[in-house]
Amino acid sequence: MVRILLVLILGFCIFLFFLRAEETNPLMAQSITIGELLEQPEEHDGAAVAVTGQVQNRASLFGVGGFQMTDQKGDTITVVGLSSPKAPGSVVTVRGTFMAAFSLNDLLVPVVLVGSNSL
Repeated sequence: MVRILLVLILGFCIFLFFLRAEETNPLMAQSITIGELLEQPEEHDGAAVAVTGQVQNRASLFGVGGFQMTDQKGDTITVVGLSSPKAPGSVVTVRGTFMAAFSLNDLLVPVVLVGSNSL
C-alpha cells in the first residue's frame, strides 16, 4: 500500500518538479527539521530547504525516485527526486523545494522535491 502511494505521488510530482525546480536554488537551502516543516507548512511552502533524516520506505520508477524520511523524533516526510533513493536505514541530507502538501482525496502529504544530485 505504501509503495502504491509513493508511485502515485512520484507520477504526480514529476510534473510539479519541472514547474517548481527552477524557482529555488537548493544550494541556498535553509537547514530545517522535519518537525518544523510539519508544524508550519504554509510558512515554508515553495522554500528551498535542507532536511536530514533516515530513509524508510522507498520506490523508483523510470528514473524518478522517492522515499519517506523520518527524523529522530519520528516525524516523517516524503521526498521525490530524479535519482534512485538510498538504501532503507541510510541517514541522508536532501536539499530541494518544500511543498506544503500533495493531496489525494482526503490524504495530505508534505513533499520535498529534489534535483538529480540531491538525493
